[in-house]
Amino acid sequence: MGCALEELHVNLALQRPDAAVVQSGVQAFAVRGLTVQGAAWAGGALALGEDAGGDAGEVDKCFLVWGAAESQGTVVPVYLNADRCDLLFDARLPVDAAHGVSDADVVQRAVAVVAA
Repeated sequence: MGCALEELHVNLALQRPDAAVVQSGVQAFAVRGLTVQGAAWAGGALALGEDAGGDAGEVDKCFLVWGAAESQGTVVPVYLNADRCDLLFDARLPVDAAHGVSDADVVQRAVAVVAA
């Protein structure tokens, strides 16, 4: 993987890792049933709007990948269930910057991903 053990993180990939990544030895597995709370998942990015509160429905199949920490995107917590007591990890997800969504907006809305 090309990084030290201390630098390994679980990353949430919302699209299938491409062939070059898979051939490099990166291991990933598919996950279904994740739900975004506090925002909508639209066009490959987090979108905020008047109707984006609460559960926005399931995210399409995504992948958990061990690798170096992502540096792009907004940090969004991934919790075990809706009571948000058990944090699994933090994911970096893209935001809909074209419509004025910022990192601060995501934090103020308490956007999170829930696994169950």
